[in-house]
Amino acid sequence: MSLEVPNLKKNLKYIVLVLVIVIIGLFIGVKYLYKQEVAPEQQAPQPQVTTVYPLTIKVLWDYLNGTMEPIEGATVTLKTQSGKVIGSATTLSTGECQFLDESFKNFASFRVYIKADKTIYETTITLDTLVEQGGSKYYYKKVSIVKVFDSLNITVTDPERNKLNEGDVYNVTVTQVTQPQFSLYLDNPYLGTGFRSFTEAGTGRTLQLVILMTVETVSGSDTVNVASEGWTPVVTYSATKIIYAHTITDEQALDSYIREGARRIGSYALNIIYDATGLVQGDKVKITITVYAYLDLEYYKTYKRPNVEAFQVASFYFYIAG
Repeated sequence: MSLEVPNLKKNLKYIVLVLVIVIIGLFIGVKYLYKQEVAPEQQAPQPQVTTVYPLTIKVLWDYLNGTMEPIEGATVTLKTQSGKVIGSATTLSTGECQFLDESFKNFASFRVYIKADKTIYETTITLDTLVEQGGSKYYYKKVSIVKVFDSLNITVTDPERNKLNEGDVYNVTVTQVTQPQFSLYLDNPYLGTGFRSFTEAGTGRTLQLVILMTVETVSGSDTVNVASEGWTPVVTYSATKIIYAHTITDEQALDSYIREGARRIGSYALNIIYDATGLVQGDKVKITITVYAYLDLEYYKTYKRPNVEAFQVASFYFYIAG
């Protein structure tokens, strides 16, 4: 009996050792198999669905007295800020037209070019107003424009403040005034109209209200020089034929309207001094004044003619003689 007990203890130790080895082996095997297990396939991220809402633009006449009126038949061209055309539409009797483009989103900005009869204008809109009507959502923007006047009244007075008729001659030898100052007056007879300049996206063209003045010797050999500030030579044909330009930057001065019973006739005035010291008897210089709406001066300098959008709103001519 004394010999069997030690053997039993020895066998138990052996069995325990084997069990431990088996357990460790199983643990290592399970861990290995877990590492080798193919990870479950990941789902591709689903693209975020963004609803593109249409854009409705309403165009109105601004009559400068608080009154607005929808414009029917206006052509509205929608552009990116860089000038790329997205599309064009014509306004209905409500003054509204609609666009749809993938680029429409909250707070996106676009350029809107509007043409209604002679009036043209371009401005920036930002899609910051989303409205819902009849279960449909859409962006909504109102754009008001000032109707351009058809023409301007023009008056020119001589240094003695006498009103000139077209074609009159001012003789510096007779008056003995070699640097005569003439006054030019413009007024707008059309109520509810004015003018607004703008710069076109993409092309960078600026369409403005500009006075062109041609100084041309029609007899004799000498000419007169423009001695007043604010006049820039834009086209020089010769020493005796030069075209000068004056841009009317205070364009709102020509707004005409009736507001609260008070009638306002827009007007603009400036003085022009001519240096006629070189004129002698027989010299005769023609001064032609022409006012253009929507004139692109850079185009005029290059091509010596108005751009297609420009139109004449006033003209007058007189002579300065020696």
